[in-house]
Amino acid sequence: MNKTNKILIVILILLVIGGAYYFAVYKPTEKETVSINDKIEKLEEDIKTEEVQAAKLLAMKEEVETQKQKGSKVWDYDCAKEELRFLSQVISKALSYDISFEEPTTDDGIYVRRSVKISFKTDSYEKARSIIDEIIGCEYRTIFKDITVNQKNEDADGTSLFEINADIIFIEYCSDISSAKGLVDNRPSE
Repeated sequence: MNKTNKILIVILILLVIGGAYYFAVYKPTEKETVSINDKIEKLEEDIKTEEVQAAKLLAMKEEVETQKQKGSKVWDYDCAKEELRFLSQVISKALSYDISFEEPTTDDGIYVRRSVKISFKTDSYEKARSIIDEIIGCEYRTIFKDITVNQKNEDADGTSLFEINADIIFIEYCSDISSAKGLVDNRPSE
């Protein structure tokens, strides 16, 4: 065998060893690395979701403590009639109003959040503020999620109307979520 053939055989053997390494070691390792990276990304997303849930729960617990200090209490689940009666009584002082309830939800299986959207018009800022203050100081645990106050000139004589839109959350306690009717359970599935 001459020197050229020996070099070609060594090159061929190196190519076979390189190909075997590529297909037997490198390619499966690369696939496994991609799979592990995908799992890591999913776990990071899950962690972020859990952190958001934990932050919501902490904020809710802090709000409950704040409300305890204010003297309001957490009513048992499904006191929507009483809440509607209260809101209607307070907001009836306005020129016009609208109240709409959303489905009650729970994020932790203990406290129920009943979101309510209210809108009303008054002929003075003081009256609007009085209504808002009365809702804030009510006996029900409440959180104002959002509130907007717009002043509008309605009449030719320059009479101003104040239009108020607010998103309120009533906090209720539910000792047995499994038997609660009409409740949307937002707890993360295990």
